[in-house]
Amino acid sequence: ESQLALVKDNCSSLIRFMKEDLSHMVDDRTRREIELMNGLAKVDHEHRVLQDKMESKINEKEELLESVREEYEELGLVYDEEEVKAALEVKYLLEQMEKIETEK
Repeated sequence: ESQLALVKDNCSSLIRFMKEDLSHMVDDRTRREIELMNGLAKVDHEHRVLQDKMESKINEKEELLESVREEYEELGLVYDEEEVKAALEVKYLLEQMEKIETEK
């Protein structure tokens, strides 16, 4: 009987150890999943912010092009969209260069 009790005790200890180990593994996995979900949420938020900024810039440029087109029509000039876009890009690049210079 003492051998049987010893075997039962060893088995109980082994089962308890395995349950604790499994519990730690589940905790680690849960922690990693939470970290990944937080990272994904952060990246998704940053993506949405950038998307909103880009849409805003596109809308601004479209409004600017429309106002330039209207001015051309008022002045009786021929509106060449490609020429106007190129001029606006040059203007934008000059503004960015000026911004960089003032930040130095």
